[in-house]
Amino acid sequence: MELTMKEAKAQINKWITWCIFLFIQGIFVYKYVPRYLSNSAFFIGLFVLAATAICAYFAFIKPVFWSKKYPVWLAIAALVIGSAVLFYFVPLSSLNVDRYDVINSFFETLFDGKYPYLARSFRGSPPGPMPFYFVLNFPFYLVGQLGVFSMLGPLLFLVWIGRQKQLNVFVVLLILMLLPVWWEIACRSNLFTNGFIVLYLLSVLLAQWQKQQSFKTTTAIAAGLVVCTRMVFVIPFIFIGLLLLKKKAYLPLSKLVLWSSFAFALPFIGLFIVYNSLFLKINPFVVQGEYLMPFWLTIASIILAAVMAYFTNKSAQIIRNSGYALFATMAIYLTYHLINFGWQASILGSGVDISYFIVCIPFLLHSYFKTAEL
Repeated sequence: MELTMKEAKAQINKWITWCIFLFIQGIFVYKYVPRYLSNSAFFIGLFVLAATAICAYFAFIKPVFWSKKYPVWLAIAALVIGSAVLFYFVPLSSLNVDRYDVINSFFETLFDGKYPYLARSFRGSPPGPMPFYFVLNFPFYLVGQLGVFSMLGPLLFLVWIGRQKQLNVFVVLLILMLLPVWWEIACRSNLFTNGFIVLYLLSVLLAQWQKQQSFKTTTAIAAGLVVCTRMVFVIPFIFIGLLLLKKKAYLPLSKLVLWSSFAFALPFIGLFIVYNSLFLKINPFVVQGEYLMPFWLTIASIILAAVMAYFTNKSAQIIRNSGYALFATMAIYLTYHLINFGWQASILGSGVDISYFIVCIPFLLHSYFKTAEL
């Protein structure tokens, strides 16, 4: 009976993941396909969704595993070639999305000797991400190739998959089929890349815990720094924190919390020392509260993640359930705007940045590229 319950839960999780990917693909198809393919948008959109549904079915519900690695290398080649084509045919000047210009304006304002969070993009957007986000982007800003950083996340994810002995072939194919992945590369955004960095670090923490029941100081510091990119990335670390709390591993938990909190706070302390009153007036917390959703709703999302984490009893489930929690947070953000501003303003009028749903994709894909029995 216990085995039957375990199989039933695994099957439910597979279908939940299938629905999430179909939803994310669907909302991107709905918004962007008619914009660029108006004459045949319905049929193309229907075809893309049907193909995604089939591919996701064989990725999650009935996974196919191969020992051969050439699908990964073909996918990497397709990703690199496709990205190069997008960079060539979609110049920055043609974009209506300003995420790349938020980065450019941040550094331009900083190098002008001004407080960087006073910067404005060409659409009037202030910098919303936290300080370490800009540190990660800085090398690519210097060489004028922010798009490379956008491509790096899916590329490294595919390389990571290629290291597995058994390969879920349709997970590889699904990455190439996802419109959000190509949209992000074309727009020089980097949510997938940021998500992959957090995912990789989370997997390192889990591996360290399973091997030595402790964490390296450098890993704990890195955890604090990656949370200092976007606040939403605190969610995966809530899961590992509550798991340690339930296991009464107080010393490793204290080490992780103290060092990661120190690393998270350090960039903000530096900004406060240099800019003082300006920092108190406008900072990432203020910007995100004004442009995304109210602070109380952010707290509610973190509490929801904590509840989900409380019922996560195995370290193998942490990454998948983190993906669920990240998706739920974005769904709350979407619902808040739909209730207050309506469908037209939120979706078609870009009141909601649907690209934020991308943050959950690496976590959910990771859960199934080796095994779907979680």
